Amino acid sequence: MICCTCAFCLGINKKNVRFVIRNGMPDSIEQLTQEAGHAGRDGEDCVYSLYFGFNDRKFHLKNASSEDETKNLQLNRLQLVTSFCYNKNTCRQVLLAQHFSEEGKPCNKCDNCERIGEVETEIDMTTHAKLALLTTVELTDTNYNKVTLQDIADALIKKKDNPSTKLSKTNWTSFLQGMIVNNLMREEIRSEQKKGAKKFFVCNNDNEATKSIMSGSTTYFFKI
Repeated sequence: MICCTCAFCLGINKKNVRFVIRNGMPDSIEQLTQEAGHAGRDGEDCVYSLYFGFNDRKFHLKNASSEDETKNLQLNRLQLVTSFCYNKNTCRQVLLAQHFSEEGKPCNKCDNCERIGEVETEIDMTTHAKLALLTTVELTDTNYNKVTLQDIADALIKKKDNPSTKLSKTNWTSFLQGMIVNNLMREEIRSEQKKGAKKFFVCNNDNEATKSIMSGSTTYFFKI
C-alpha cells in the first residue's frame, strides 16, 4: 500500500496501482484525471474513488488567485469539476471525453453506468427556484451584495406567501447548493477590508438558464 498527497503522487511510477482514493473535491477535472491516471497503467481493472462534499469548494475558493483573469479561470474549472462530481446520469468516461472535446463510449463500469435503471425521483421545483432567485435579488439590493447562502436560506424559511414552497432550512440549504452546482447562482469570495478575513457571498448568475427559469420557459427539477 502506498499513501501519499496529490503532490507526492507525481513521483509514483508503478504500473500495477489498483486503487486511487481521494478525500475532498479536486480543483479541476484536469487534476482529477491526472490523479486517476496513476491507477491501472498495466491495463488491468482499477478503481478511483472520490469522497467529496459541497463545502470542499471553500478550500479552493479561499486559495483562488487575487488576479481577476486567473481567478475567473480557476472558478470556471471549479464549477466544471463540481458539476462532474454531482452528475448522476452520464457515464464518467463520456463526461471526461466531452470535457477534452473528444467522443467517448459508456464504460459500463463507473457509478453512473451501474446506476442505469434506478429511478431518481426529481420533482418540479420551478416555483422554489424562482422564489430563491427573487429572494437573492431582494437581499443583495439591501445588503450591499454581501449575502451568504445561509442568509438566503433563513429568509426563505420565513416567507409565508406561498405554502407550497415550505421547506426546512436544511432542505433549503441543499436546494441552494444545487442551484450553485447547476450554475444558476454563484459563490464569490471577498476579503473584508477591516478584518482581512475572507467571506463567501452568493449572487444570481446572469445567464440564459437563470433567465429561462424566471420567464417560465424552463422547468426546474430537483431531488431534495
